[in-house]
Amino acid sequence: MSVRLVYRLFVQVLSWLALFARSSASKDGEILALRHEVALLRRNNPRPRLSWPDRAVLAGLARILPRACSATGWSHQERCCAGTAG
Repeated sequence: MSVRLVYRLFVQVLSWLALFARSSASKDGEILALRHEVALLRRNNPRPRLSWPDRAVLAGLARILPRACSATGWSHQERCCAGTAG
């Protein structure tokens, strides 16, 4: 297990070094390509339209979720708001 961890850390460090070595123009080009890919995916997979029964089921499940999470000691607010302190 420790060999796998060392390998993964090594690969991560190498990827960071490769990122720092790239020029700003290549990074901008990659961002533009990724934005185009996201636009294509959004166009091909439109947001689903929920009917009234779908919304009712989701609302019921959302009311159950906080109770189930508090029973396990996990808080939704802690996860969502962890980085917004200050």
